[in-house]
Amino acid sequence: MVEESKNWYVIYTRSRFDKKVSLGLSNIGIENYCPQKKTLRKWKDRKKLVDTPLFNGYCFVNIEPSKYRDVFKVQGIVRYIYWCGELAKMRDQDIVEIKRWLNDYDHENIQSDFFSANDEVIIQSGPFSDHEAKIINVNGKQLILVLKNLGLKLTTNLDQLLISKTK
Repeated sequence: MVEESKNWYVIYTRSRFDKKVSLGLSNIGIENYCPQKKTLRKWKDRKKLVDTPLFNGYCFVNIEPSKYRDVFKVQGIVRYIYWCGELAKMRDQDIVEIKRWLNDYDHENIQSDFFSANDEVIIQSGPFSDHEAKIINVNGKQLILVLKNLGLKLTTNLDQLLISKTK
């Protein structure tokens, strides 16, 4: 009998169900990770640090491919995320890196943002790493950027490029 290897897969959850999904998956014995960051929330009468999802609507599960359907036993899971027609997989080292970020850095400095036209960004991965760019157009996950110093127009997919907004 051949033993299947576990992989980390990305699942999409209902709005505001991230923590409930993570708890439900743990209750049925499925290893999962829902990255949480501490955020200062303000009310009229008080301020409080609360855990909020780093990636709203997303959790990661570590399962064998044959257990693919088991996650749907938990209420709040919408679907798996696909990349190029296959289930989106995360490497173990990517999960470890996210955990390291959350342990090593001040949570106020960790953001997961959406990008829009005219945003100034710094490319943090790939062949144009450390170059500044301006977003010209956003169409779903596809970005059209102009690299400032090189004057090049670059069309890329957000899944293939790590960028951050300049302040």
